[in-house]
Amino acid sequence: MRLHSQMANADVNAYESVDGRQAVMMNKDDAAERGIKDGDLVEVYNERGALIGGARIIEGAMRGVIYIHEGAWIQLDSKGRCNSGSINMLTSAKPASGLSQATSANTCLAYFKKCTNPESANKAYEPPKMVKAEYRLTYGRFSLESD
Repeated sequence: MRLHSQMANADVNAYESVDGRQAVMMNKDDAAERGIKDGDLVEVYNERGALIGGARIIEGAMRGVIYIHEGAWIQLDSKGRCNSGSINMLTSAKPASGLSQATSANTCLAYFKKCTNPESANKAYEPPKMVKAEYRLTYGRFSLESD
């Protein structure tokens, strides 16, 4: 559906998202214990950070394990949670070795609960505000002025 974060904002990624956020796949019994239903927002957190994603209850999910694909674009709310569901908020950036420089984590410990206080919809994929600018040639150099 995407290559890392490329195409994360495309409509084709409805498979990867729930209510515009990264899907958090989980076991039905774990979800039931926390009052979570398919499509609910969930907050996943540990000592590194927090994210808000969308619950997707799947068959075959191991009890005590949640699955979050990487690649969601980061958009922080006022509490510092990634409103888009980026797993990078929870994992270490420590490299696997000096040779590969790849991340060492395929797993990390985290907690999750039903999210009852989202601040807004995910805004990570909204285009940036355009600023009108004028360019002028001054003494052989360009200068930039904006409104």
